[in-house]
Amino acid sequence: MGDLVGVIKELREGEKVSFDSKAVAPIVLVKEVDTKGLIRRSPREVPTALMYANLYVTNERLLFLVFYQMKAEDSKKGSMQVRLSEITSTWFAIPIESIQRIEARSLDPRKSKDVR
Repeated sequence: MGDLVGVIKELREGEKVSFDSKAVAPIVLVKEVDTKGLIRRSPREVPTALMYANLYVTNERLLFLVFYQMKAEDSKKGSMQVRLSEITSTWFAIPIESIQRIEARSLDPRKSKDVR
């Protein structure tokens, strides 16, 4: 059996943890879309999800142990209620090779014009 991380997440053979957040962190997932203007296209960031999670980085994946989550579009409707994820202790993983850019930003979702 491989190493365990978080609640009950078994890592793959040869996978090692290089970072463990130790605290619940607010995370905003965004995707970049091209918006058409009259003259040219311009990239714009669109939030897709807001969540509170523990973060784990391994040599193969970025793992989130999600405690609270909501769709970004739900926050635009004015209901800033954060609810438990539908499955307790939901795991969300992103393969390292698919990550193009990560930025640590200071963001208050209640004050962000893109999230409202």
